[in-house]
Amino acid sequence: MKQNTRKGKEYLLAIYPEFETEGDFLLNAGKTLWDYAVQEDEAEEALSMIERGMCFISTKEAIDMYVSCIQNTWYIQRGIQFLHKLVDKEPDHIILLCSIGVLYEQQTRYTEAIAQYETALHIKEDFLPYYRLGETYEADQLLSVDADNLMGRYHRSRYLAALHRVEEAREELGRVLAEDESGYFESLAEHDPELQVLSIQHM
Repeated sequence: MKQNTRKGKEYLLAIYPEFETEGDFLLNAGKTLWDYAVQEDEAEEALSMIERGMCFISTKEAIDMYVSCIQNTWYIQRGIQFLHKLVDKEPDHIILLCSIGVLYEQQTRYTEAIAQYETALHIKEDFLPYYRLGETYEADQLLSVDADNLMGRYHRSRYLAALHRVEEAREELGRVLAEDESGYFESLAEHDPELQVLSIQHM
């Protein structure tokens, strides 16, 4: 299996010069290389190929694929910078603007995310920026909830878990459970699918 994967990578890289201006090839080959990347340099190479493809094709499908690759990775800031460059060329592209907003949300940079969605709405009143605005306002409120509000803090731990910020979520939930004398939140957490990633039983 590993040998076949290695040969597949070598083949894609070998034929790359023939298709370096073909957006579809760059996107598909880059995604394949990304899926099988093990080392950081392999991931960098795959991501660069996807980005080159997006310079030719900036459809919703291509953008969604790119964002799904870099979400919850250390490439988020790189993605924000790259998508901003595409927006410079296509300033009315609301999918690009909203995708930048989504990546800002991943970094909990909510003011900047909101600015992207509001810019998109000025261009076109579309469901996507309205939806993302609602999600962002809710997330911002959850992360700034009052320390005495156990229910609010419980939901903040759920939100942090959904962002894959596992250690922060575990710490927040642990404090809630420690302060809850009734045992209500422990019972709630044990059956909460959003919190399974935290291994509640080991807290």
